[in-house]
Amino acid sequence: MPKYVYNCNTCENNFEIVHGMTEKQHDCKLCGNLDGLTRIPQMPSIQKPKESGHLVDEFIEKNKQTLEEMIRETKDKDYES
Repeated sequence: MPKYVYNCNTCENNFEIVHGMTEKQHDCKLCGNLDGLTRIPQMPSIQKPKESGHLVDEFIEKNKQTLEEMIRETKDKDYES
Protein backbone atom coordinates (compact mmCIF):
# COMPACT_ATOMS: atom_id res chain seq x y z
CA MET A 1 0.00 0.00 0.00
CA PRO A 2 1.25 3.51 -0.74
CA LYS A 3 2.27 6.03 1.89
CA TYR A 4 0.64 9.47 1.80
CA VAL A 5 1.56 12.75 3.51
CA TYR A 6 -1.23 15.01 4.74
CA ASN A 7 -1.18 18.55 6.13
CA CYS A 8 -3.74 19.56 8.75
CA ASN A 9 -5.21 23.04 8.21
CA THR A 10 -5.99 23.39 11.94
CA CYS A 11 -2.77 22.31 13.71
CA GLU A 12 -0.61 22.96 10.60
CA ASN A 13 1.35 19.72 11.10
CA ASN A 14 2.20 17.06 8.55
CA PHE A 15 1.78 13.33 9.10
CA GLU A 16 2.24 10.18 7.04
CA ILE A 17 -0.33 7.45 6.70
CA VAL A 18 -0.58 4.27 4.64
CA HIS A 19 -3.83 3.47 2.84
CA GLY A 20 -5.14 2.28 -0.50
CA MET A 21 -5.10 4.43 -3.62
CA THR A 22 -8.87 4.88 -3.69
CA GLU A 23 -9.15 5.75 0.00
CA LYS A 24 -8.85 9.24 1.48
CA GLN A 25 -7.93 10.33 5.00
CA HIS A 26 -10.62 12.53 6.59
CA ASP A 27 -9.39 13.17 10.13
CA CYS A 28 -6.08 14.46 11.46
CA LYS A 29 -4.16 11.80 13.37
CA LEU A 30 -2.51 14.52 15.49
CA CYS A 31 -5.37 16.79 16.59
CA GLY A 32 -8.48 14.86 15.45
CA ASN A 33 -9.83 17.64 13.21
CA LEU A 34 -12.36 16.39 10.64
CA ASP A 35 -12.24 17.35 6.96
CA GLY A 36 -9.42 19.86 7.33
CA LEU A 37 -6.70 17.93 5.54
CA THR A 38 -4.74 18.60 2.38
CA ARG A 39 -2.82 15.80 0.75
CA ILE A 40 0.74 16.81 -0.12
CA PRO A 41 1.93 15.30 -3.42
CA GLN A 42 5.04 13.15 -3.04
CA MET A 43 7.33 11.47 -5.52
CA PRO A 44 6.91 7.72 -5.20
CA SER A 45 9.96 5.87 -3.97
CA ILE A 46 10.19 2.55 -5.74
CA GLN A 47 12.98 0.22 -4.73
CA LYS A 48 13.84 -2.41 -7.25
CA PRO A 49 14.66 -5.70 -5.53
CA LYS A 50 17.82 -7.51 -6.48
CA GLU A 51 17.18 -10.09 -9.10
CA SER A 52 17.78 -13.68 -8.09
CA GLY A 53 20.19 -14.06 -11.01
CA HIS A 54 22.43 -11.45 -9.40
CA LEU A 55 22.79 -13.61 -6.27
CA VAL A 56 23.64 -16.67 -8.36
CA ASP A 57 26.28 -14.70 -10.28
CA GLU A 58 27.87 -13.56 -6.98
CA PHE A 59 27.93 -17.15 -5.69
CA ILE A 60 29.52 -18.46 -8.90
CA GLU A 61 32.17 -15.72 -8.92
CA LYS A 62 33.08 -16.36 -5.26
CA ASN A 63 33.42 -20.11 -5.82
CA LYS A 64 35.36 -19.55 -9.04
CA GLN A 65 37.93 -17.48 -7.12
CA THR A 66 38.15 -20.10 -4.38
CA LEU A 67 38.71 -22.85 -6.95
CA GLU A 68 41.44 -20.84 -8.69
CA GLU A 69 43.22 -20.34 -5.34
CA MET A 70 43.02 -24.07 -4.61
CA ILE A 71 44.48 -24.89 -8.04
CA ARG A 72 47.37 -22.44 -7.50
CA GLU A 73 48.10 -23.93 -4.06
CA THR A 74 48.11 -27.44 -5.53
CA LYS A 75 50.55 -26.44 -8.29
CA ASP A 76 52.86 -24.75 -5.77
CA LYS A 77 53.11 -27.80 -3.49
CA ASP A 78 55.91 -30.22 -4.05
CA TYR A 79 54.56 -33.77 -3.74
CA GLU A 80 56.84 -36.64 -2.83
CA SER A 81 56.26 -39.88 -4.69
